[in-house]
Amino acid sequence: MNIPDNKGFSLLELLVAMTLMTIITASLYSSLSIGFRAREKSENAIEEKRAAGIVMDLLKQEIISALPPTGILAGTFEGSDEQDAMGNDADTLVFYSAAYNPDDEETACDIVKVEISIQADDSTEKNNLVRGITTNLLSPKTVDPSEDIICTDIRSINFRYFDGNEWKDEWSSSDNENSLPKAVEVSISFNITDDEKSDEEDVNSITYSFSLPCA
Repeated sequence: MNIPDNKGFSLLELLVAMTLMTIITASLYSSLSIGFRAREKSENAIEEKRAAGIVMDLLKQEIISALPPTGILAGTFEGSDEQDAMGNDADTLVFYSAAYNPDDEETACDIVKVEISIQADDSTEKNNLVRGITTNLLSPKTVDPSEDIICTDIRSINFRYFDGNEWKDEWSSSDNENSLPKAVEVSISFNITDDEKSDEEDVNSITYSFSLPCA
Protein backbone atom coordinates (compact mmCIF):
# COMPACT_ATOMS: atom_id res chain seq x y z
CA MET A 1 0.00 0.00 0.00
CA ASN A 2 1.47 3.26 -1.12
CA ILE A 3 1.14 6.25 1.23
CA PRO A 4 0.74 9.60 -0.65
CA ASP A 5 3.51 12.08 -0.10
CA ASN A 6 1.79 15.19 1.39
CA LYS A 7 5.04 16.86 2.36
CA GLY A 8 4.81 20.71 1.94
CA PHE A 9 7.32 23.53 2.19
CA SER A 10 9.37 23.74 5.31
CA LEU A 11 9.51 26.92 7.39
CA LEU A 12 13.10 27.52 6.28
CA GLU A 13 12.10 27.32 2.61
CA LEU A 14 9.29 29.82 3.18
CA LEU A 15 11.65 32.24 4.93
CA VAL A 16 14.18 31.98 2.11
CA ALA A 17 11.49 32.57 -0.52
CA MET A 18 10.08 35.58 1.38
CA THR A 19 13.56 37.02 1.79
CA LEU A 20 14.30 36.67 -1.92
CA MET A 21 10.94 38.25 -2.79
CA THR A 22 11.63 41.15 -0.45
CA ILE A 23 15.06 41.73 -2.01
CA ILE A 24 13.64 41.63 -5.54
CA THR A 25 10.78 44.00 -4.59
CA ALA A 26 13.18 46.45 -2.96
CA SER A 27 15.44 46.35 -6.02
CA LEU A 28 12.52 47.04 -8.35
CA TYR A 29 11.26 49.87 -6.16
CA SER A 30 14.74 51.41 -6.01
CA SER A 31 15.10 51.21 -9.80
CA LEU A 32 11.69 52.76 -10.40
CA SER A 33 12.36 55.47 -7.82
CA ILE A 34 15.65 56.40 -9.49
CA GLY A 35 13.93 56.49 -12.86
CA PHE A 36 11.10 58.71 -11.63
CA ARG A 37 13.55 61.11 -9.94
CA ALA A 38 15.66 61.30 -13.10
CA ARG A 39 12.55 62.01 -15.18
CA GLU A 40 11.36 64.70 -12.77
CA LYS A 41 14.80 66.32 -12.71
CA SER A 42 14.98 66.30 -16.51
CA GLU A 43 11.53 67.84 -16.81
CA ASN A 44 12.45 70.55 -14.30
CA ALA A 45 15.68 71.30 -16.16
CA ILE A 46 13.81 71.55 -19.47
CA GLU A 47 11.17 73.78 -17.89
CA GLU A 48 13.86 76.07 -16.49
CA LYS A 49 15.54 76.33 -19.89
CA ARG A 50 12.18 76.98 -21.52
CA ALA A 51 11.35 79.72 -18.98
CA ALA A 52 14.79 81.28 -19.48
CA GLY A 53 14.28 81.25 -23.24
CA ILE A 54 10.90 82.98 -22.89
CA VAL A 55 12.42 85.67 -20.65
CA MET A 56 15.26 86.24 -23.11
CA ASP A 57 12.85 86.49 -26.04
CA LEU A 58 10.81 89.08 -24.18
CA LEU A 59 13.86 91.16 -23.28
CA LYS A 60 15.18 90.86 -26.82
CA GLN A 61 11.96 92.14 -28.38
CA GLU A 62 11.95 95.10 -26.00
CA ILE A 63 15.60 96.04 -26.36
CA ILE A 64 15.97 95.66 -30.13
CA SER A 65 13.00 98.05 -30.43
CA ALA A 66 14.90 100.72 -28.47
CA LEU A 67 14.67 104.15 -30.09
CA PRO A 68 17.52 106.63 -30.52
CA PRO A 69 17.49 109.24 -27.72
CA THR A 70 16.30 112.05 -29.99
CA GLY A 71 12.85 113.38 -30.80
CA ILE A 72 9.78 114.51 -28.88
CA LEU A 73 8.94 111.27 -27.07
CA ALA A 74 12.44 109.86 -26.99
CA GLY A 75 14.61 109.68 -23.91
CA THR A 76 18.02 108.53 -22.84
CA PHE A 77 19.23 104.96 -22.96
CA GLU A 78 20.67 104.35 -19.48
CA GLY A 79 22.30 101.13 -18.31
CA SER A 80 23.66 101.09 -14.75
CA ASP A 81 26.17 98.60 -13.37
CA GLU A 82 24.90 97.71 -9.89
CA GLN A 83 25.11 94.98 -7.26
CA ASP A 84 22.81 93.85 -4.47
CA ALA A 85 23.68 93.39 -0.80
CA MET A 86 25.03 89.88 -1.51
CA GLY A 87 27.40 91.14 -4.22
CA ASN A 88 25.36 89.70 -7.10
CA ASP A 89 24.85 91.65 -10.30
CA ALA A 90 21.64 93.69 -10.15
CA ASP A 91 21.97 95.93 -13.19
CA THR A 92 19.17 98.24 -14.29
CA LEU A 93 18.28 99.35 -17.81
CA VAL A 94 16.00 102.24 -18.77
CA PHE A 95 15.17 103.09 -22.37
CA TYR A 96 12.39 104.08 -24.76
CA SER A 97 10.98 101.45 -27.06
CA ALA A 98 8.55 101.25 -29.97
CA ALA A 99 6.60 98.41 -28.46
CA TYR A 100 3.63 96.66 -30.03
CA ASN A 101 0.37 97.53 -28.27
CA PRO A 102 -2.04 94.54 -28.37
CA ASP A 103 -4.78 96.53 -26.58
CA ASP A 104 -5.07 99.11 -29.35
CA GLU A 105 -6.07 97.65 -32.72
CA GLU A 106 -5.86 101.02 -34.47
CA THR A 107 -2.28 101.67 -33.40
CA ALA A 108 0.31 99.16 -34.54
CA CYS A 109 2.82 100.26 -31.96
CA ASP A 110 3.31 102.77 -29.19
CA ILE A 111 6.34 104.51 -27.74
CA VAL A 112 6.82 103.49 -24.14
CA LYS A 113 9.41 103.90 -21.44
CA VAL A 114 10.82 100.57 -20.29
CA GLU A 115 12.61 99.91 -17.00
CA ILE A 116 14.25 96.52 -16.35
CA SER A 117 15.37 95.79 -12.80
CA ILE A 118 15.53 93.23 -10.01
CA GLN A 119 13.25 93.74 -7.02
CA ALA A 120 13.15 91.81 -3.77
CA ASP A 121 9.89 90.14 -2.77
CA ASP A 122 9.65 90.24 1.03
CA SER A 123 6.81 87.70 1.11
CA THR A 124 8.82 84.99 -0.65
CA GLU A 125 12.33 86.25 0.17
CA LYS A 126 13.18 85.91 -3.52
CA ASN A 127 14.27 88.36 -6.20
CA ASN A 128 11.97 89.01 -9.15
CA LEU A 129 12.87 90.32 -12.57
CA VAL A 130 10.50 93.25 -13.07
CA ARG A 131 9.61 95.22 -16.17
CA GLY A 132 8.13 98.68 -15.64
CA ILE A 133 6.20 100.22 -18.53
CA THR A 134 5.19 103.90 -18.79
CA THR A 135 2.81 104.46 -21.69
CA ASN A 136 1.44 108.00 -21.35
CA LEU A 137 4.65 109.93 -22.01
CA LEU A 138 2.81 113.22 -22.73
CA SER A 139 0.96 113.33 -19.42
CA PRO A 140 1.48 116.64 -17.56
CA LYS A 141 1.58 114.68 -14.32
CA THR A 142 4.09 112.11 -13.21
CA VAL A 143 2.78 108.69 -14.16
CA ASP A 144 3.85 105.65 -12.18
CA PRO A 145 4.91 102.78 -14.42
CA SER A 146 2.87 99.59 -14.51
CA GLU A 147 5.09 96.78 -13.29
CA ASP A 148 5.05 93.20 -14.49
CA ILE A 149 6.99 90.34 -12.92
CA ILE A 150 8.46 88.51 -15.90
CA CYS A 151 10.47 85.96 -13.90
CA THR A 152 10.81 84.91 -10.26
CA ASP A 153 13.66 83.58 -8.14
CA ILE A 154 16.39 85.47 -10.00
CA ARG A 155 19.95 85.37 -8.65
CA SER A 156 21.39 88.14 -10.82
CA ILE A 157 21.15 90.04 -14.08
CA ASN A 158 24.00 91.69 -15.93
CA PHE A 159 23.92 93.93 -18.99
CA ARG A 160 26.91 94.77 -21.18
CA TYR A 161 27.03 97.19 -24.07
CA PHE A 162 29.12 97.10 -27.25
CA ASP A 163 30.22 100.47 -28.65
CA GLY A 164 31.75 99.03 -31.81
CA ASN A 165 35.18 98.44 -30.29
CA GLU A 166 34.71 96.99 -26.82
CA TRP A 167 32.13 95.82 -24.32
CA LYS A 168 31.22 98.19 -21.48
CA ASP A 169 29.53 97.45 -18.16
CA GLU A 170 27.36 100.54 -18.29
CA TRP A 171 25.97 102.93 -20.86
CA SER A 172 24.61 106.46 -20.89
CA SER A 173 23.48 107.84 -24.22
CA SER A 174 24.06 111.38 -22.96
CA ASP A 175 27.75 110.53 -22.55
CA ASN A 176 27.93 108.79 -25.93
CA GLU A 177 26.77 111.53 -28.30
CA ASN A 178 23.09 110.59 -27.85
CA SER A 179 23.64 107.20 -29.42
CA LEU A 180 22.60 103.64 -28.68
CA PRO A 181 25.08 100.80 -28.17
CA LYS A 182 25.71 98.63 -31.21
CA ALA A 183 24.74 95.52 -29.28
CA VAL A 184 23.54 94.46 -25.84
CA GLU A 185 24.51 91.33 -23.91
CA VAL A 186 22.17 90.00 -21.23
CA SER A 187 23.24 87.43 -18.61
CA ILE A 188 20.66 86.08 -16.18
CA SER A 189 21.29 83.64 -13.33
CA PHE A 190 18.41 81.63 -11.86
CA ASN A 191 18.49 79.99 -8.45
CA ILE A 192 18.24 76.20 -8.45
CA THR A 193 15.98 74.53 -5.89
CA ASP A 194 17.51 72.37 -3.17
CA ASP A 195 16.29 69.17 -4.83
CA GLU A 196 18.16 70.06 -8.03
CA LYS A 197 21.42 71.30 -6.57
CA SER A 198 24.65 69.51 -7.32
CA ASP A 199 27.95 69.70 -5.51
CA GLU A 200 29.38 72.04 -8.14
CA GLU A 201 26.59 74.55 -8.69
CA ASP A 202 23.44 76.01 -7.25
CA VAL A 203 22.63 78.43 -10.05
CA ASN A 204 21.60 78.15 -13.69
CA SER A 205 22.83 80.89 -16.03
CA ILE A 206 21.99 81.94 -19.57
CA THR A 207 23.67 84.61 -21.72
CA TYR A 208 22.42 86.13 -24.94
CA SER A 209 23.61 89.05 -27.07
CA PHE A 210 21.89 90.85 -29.92
CA SER A 211 22.41 93.93 -32.07
CA LEU A 212 20.23 97.05 -32.02
CA PRO A 213 18.86 98.00 -35.46
CA CYS A 214 18.51 101.69 -34.55
CA ALA A 215 22.09 102.02 -33.27
